Amino acid sequence: MSWEIKLKSIIAYLEMLAVFVVLSTDGIIKYILFLLWVGIICISSQKRIQAKYFIISIPALFCAIWGTGLAIVNSSISVETVKEIGFCLAPALGVSLIFCCKNEKKIRNYIDSMFFAIVTIFLINGIRNFSVLDLMESSYAFIFGVYVIYYLYYKNHKLLIISSLCTLLADKRIVWGAVFVGVAIVVILFRKKYNSKNFYKNAKHVIIIIGTITTVCLLLYVYLIRSNFMSDFMLTHGINPMGRLDVWDWFSKYYSFSPTFIGIGLGNVKEYLITLGNTFFDRLHNDILMYYIELGFVGSAIYFYLHFYIQIRLLKHRVINYKQVIILITFTIYTFVCYCTDNISIYIHYLFPYYVLISTCIFYPPDKEKHVNEVFNRNDLLQR
Repeated sequence: MSWEIKLKSIIAYLEMLAVFVVLSTDGIIKYILFLLWVGIICISSQKRIQAKYFIISIPALFCAIWGTGLAIVNSSISVETVKEIGFCLAPALGVSLIFCCKNEKKIRNYIDSMFFAIVTIFLINGIRNFSVLDLMESSYAFIFGVYVIYYLYYKNHKLLIISSLCTLLADKRIVWGAVFVGVAIVVILFRKKYNSKNFYKNAKHVIIIIGTITTVCLLLYVYLIRSNFMSDFMLTHGINPMGRLDVWDWFSKYYSFSPTFIGIGLGNVKEYLITLGNTFFDRLHNDILMYYIELGFVGSAIYFYLHFYIQIRLLKHRVINYKQVIILITFTIYTFVCYCTDNISIYIHYLFPYYVLISTCIFYPPDKEKHVNEVFNRNDLLQR
């Protein structure tokens, strides 16, 4: 590695370290500084804005527009609605703008630089809070899990070991389960070989089938909570819900499991929690249930499926191939599994690197040249 490349890597690491120091703080100031940083990148860039990079923002845009509309219809729009809009849009649109303004080399430099910056902050904070019982428990476990899948998929064994150790030390049970599910998906989908002639058709079927099954399973998960099956299951099997069941049960009077349930609007779960006055639970600790209650049956189903629909669009326009479909599906399902018992939909220190990883896998995969040769240069595909 030349000194010039080393210097660029160090600069990227220091930039990401500064960004994640800001993102590790509490309050709205981190969103303001994050958007200010993105704004500086845009102003200093000579590149024009390209719509293609905003495709990752479609689910977030839908959530913000649909959820705000419901809040207006229910006459329940509030400061919390505005905050939730920021939680949805800031990381997604921020990453989209960064990809518009940065070239491929700089984006690639961000991937590992982000990882090492997060590891640095995690270790500094974690060592001070280390205990035999909880190890170095941290919300960074969620993004470490994504990096485990990413480095496993692209066979970076050294960083795979580091990310796996950090995931274990960060000690989030749901992350271990989500990583296991993610690895299983990668292994299962890679067992199927697709020839170039039927590439588009078969890859599209994979997305539609898995996207539909996932959406149905997430709605079924809500039904199991609403019917008290989940609480009975946890109690019977000695699973410590850490107070979640009481809060989930308290919200049962605000929603029904029915296609006619339209939702209470974005931000209103938080508003009701404020009314409840439970300082320990300032969030629902279940993003799947939160989205269902706020967006309604139809709205939440559309929101969940949109994550897969954008992959169909990318596939249709030959932006991605089957190998990229696998990693995108895996990232999406991993996130939904984590959503089941936590609040990571508002963690910008999760969503920012998550969107960067997704966008990189779409537009600048590590084996990009191989993908181009396999997918875009085949005559049978180009003639479709």
